[in-house]
Amino acid sequence: MALAQEAPSKQAAVIICCYRKSDGLVYFPLIKRSKYPGVHSGQMALPGGKKEATDVDLWHTAKREFQEELGVFNLSPQKICPLSPIYIPPSHFWVTPYIGLLDETPQFAPQKREVATVFEMSFNTLNSLKKNSRNMVNGSNYTVGNVPVYSYMGETIWGATAMILAEFKMILAKWNEI
Repeated sequence: MALAQEAPSKQAAVIICCYRKSDGLVYFPLIKRSKYPGVHSGQMALPGGKKEATDVDLWHTAKREFQEELGVFNLSPQKICPLSPIYIPPSHFWVTPYIGLLDETPQFAPQKREVATVFEMSFNTLNSLKKNSRNMVNGSNYTVGNVPVYSYMGETIWGATAMILAEFKMILAKWNEI
């Protein structure tokens, strides 16, 4: 009896796109995904998505998705560095996160089909968030146990997004030590 082989995982990228606002603080956008039939419906996330055939690499995927989802076509982030890739079992994606930088504050015009709300989080706020864990989080058609979570503005940031933000917080803490 032959065993069924699992399909290869899909590639995706997200971006922590940093910019300074008039208050002097550095921010990056988080999005709350619109409701749709899929495992990431309504979740808090970083801008990003699936690699398309026209994307030369995953950095291009991250920039393209940032521009498309947030309607920021007049600005192109500068790549700072990638973070640790992470596998997301419910959607079968390997996601590569990137840190990017904009020289000016973007004006967001979110693509409503994909983005319900845009949240701008400052580095100061990120550093003050306390990571917890929850035994069960119910997705649209699955349940996951013991995942890291942050609470932010009445929303729950969990799973891969929480893990990416935890790594980013560690990088910021090390940077502040220098």
